[in-house]
Amino acid sequence: MEPSLRMITLPVCNLKRALSFYEKALPFQPVKKTIQPDTTHVALKVKDGLGLVLMLRSEVSRIYGITEKANNSTILTMACESDEEVDAAFANVAATSAHFIHPLQRDEWSYSFVFSDPDGNLWEVIHIEHL
Repeated sequence: MEPSLRMITLPVCNLKRALSFYEKALPFQPVKKTIQPDTTHVALKVKDGLGLVLMLRSEVSRIYGITEKANNSTILTMACESDEEVDAAFANVAATSAHFIHPLQRDEWSYSFVFSDPDGNLWEVIHIEHL
């Protein structure tokens, strides 16, 4: 497995305001041009396969189990090429003092787990089916 940092997730209070800011302040373009009323996150293309995800704080709280008041954290995401790479990373992380926020889980589009390092920094390790 060759580790690859592919996404950085920033918790935001107002998705439209955050998207407008990043489109104007930095040359990042959204992957999808329209935001639906129920949208909880937006992905922006940064460069060379790196993405910036702007995610509502309420959604960060729901997914990562962090109280809304405390979720100013940046979430770093390591993308894997296969479920087997996710499993191997899980085994490596499990052999350390990391704290698992979410154990291995599969949803409709990915296979992942989330952990915090000894200093509380959040990491997501994920294989996205169609990335």
